[in-house]
Amino acid sequence: MAAAGARPLARRADRLGARNAPAPCARRCRGNACSIRCIRCRPSRRSLVQSAKERVVSRLLAIAAAIFLSISTVLAADAPMSEEDKQDREKLRALLATFTEAFNSRNLDPLLPQLHPNFTVTMVNQDVVTNPAELKGYLDKQFNGPNALLSDVKIKPAPDIATVFVNGRIGVNHGHSVDTYTLKDGRVFTLNTRWSATMIKEGEAWKVLNAHIGLNAIDNPILDAMDKLRWIWTAAALAAGLAIGFGTAWWLRRR
Repeated sequence: MAAAGARPLARRADRLGARNAPAPCARRCRGNACSIRCIRCRPSRRSLVQSAKERVVSRLLAIAAAIFLSISTVLAADAPMSEEDKQDREKLRALLATFTEAFNSRNLDPLLPQLHPNFTVTMVNQDVVTNPAELKGYLDKQFNGPNALLSDVKIKPAPDIATVFVNGRIGVNHGHSVDTYTLKDGRVFTLNTRWSATMIKEGEAWKVLNAHIGLNAIDNPILDAMDKLRWIWTAAALAAGLAIGFGTAWWLRRR
């Protein structure tokens, strides 16, 4: 009888469980979007296989593209340089040497014919010069002006890359320079600067169209020296203040 009485209770519990169970998801198959993962929402084996195939194909295409780009780069690098390109690179190296010598000697006459009529040069202090008179005036101001700090500057620019030619008439390059600045008070600073330049070919001659020179404005030896000088002046002012304070106290006690 106990077993017979338990059967109605079990059937009643089954009915209550079925009544409280979550309803089947009415949405179409959306993979893991269904929290109860009903049969309707479970991805089919065919869709899983198709997704895996698509992922494999995408990866193979990406690898093939990377290999193609690498091979293209190597072939471009190994491509023989034309005789004209070789001559142009020699002329540009000579132009850089002329620029360096003109700046180091502060004799601009050999450089002026190699400047384009519309040239622009941004100097290391970010002054911009656009004609020969401004360029000469800049150097005179830095070395001979009433507030001039410099007694000598020597630059050693070097390119980081081979010049990139555009349409055979434009050359673009960038590089670094180790510059030695000597101040009028005898202090010497070595600055690591960066530069970029654009040259234009007119006839058979290359001329400077644009150049930009810059340095790290946050971390450089001049800022370090100024910071040390600031601490020296602060210490001197503190010592002077203490001396005046003690002297005043001593004088007041003697009265």
